[in-house]
Amino acid sequence: MHFMPPPDISETMGTVMGAMMSSNFMTIIAVLEIACGVLLLVGKYMPLALTFAVAIMLNAALFHILMDTAANAGGAIMGLVLALVLVYANKDRFRDLLSA
Repeated sequence: MHFMPPPDISETMGTVMGAMMSSNFMTIIAVLEIACGVLLLVGKYMPLALTFAVAIMLNAALFHILMDTAANAGGAIMGLVLALVLVYANKDRFRDLLSA
């Protein structure tokens, strides 16, 4: 939606992002993020939505930590922490998934 100016990125990060954009990978991620957000707001299928949200946020955080400067990773890390807080708040719904 271009409501924020894009940050300066390294050449390596630009190459990776270009590959993800040209393959429509980021479109799939955007659809998953919107679907997870709607499911979380509605309160249906919470464990499924949180599983996808944590996976997406973990990948975003790792991407920024490993390929970008640590200063630009704050938003992704904050999103990951918030998603993990939601997982902890709903830990009773994850009992079957986390049982040995």
